Amino acid sequence: MQQILSVGWFPESEWSAALQRWPELGDEMPRDHLAYRAAIEHRLRAVSGQTVGARLVATPLTVDAVAEQETLATEAGEADAPGAQIRGRAASLRAQQGFGTAWPPERNSACWCGSGRKYKQCCAAL
Repeated sequence: MQQILSVGWFPESEWSAALQRWPELGDEMPRDHLAYRAAIEHRLRAVSGQTVGARLVATPLTVDAVAEQETLATEAGEADAPGAQIRGRAASLRAQQGFGTAWPPERNSACWCGSGRKYKQCCAAL
């Protein structure tokens, strides 16, 4: 079975709620969603150069999915687990559930960000 590496990201519909719930996200990533998507695209490109034999997946996160992983971490005695680690767990789980999009999409395929635009006219151009 091929290993899946998942990069989680918050769609625009979840971004404001994520920033409200986890204000430190605004320190890690741009607050503007377009700039945030560009940062995620950059991260995907960086990670793709390090993935040998693994499938890279861009996985949309929801506030509820991340909050659930946060609760599980707390219950397991990992209350001080870093937010990035918790988001990573949520992204991995959601990718296993089929919510991710293989990255990079073909140029004329729909963009991973859910904009409905072709990848070449959306995040590939960022």
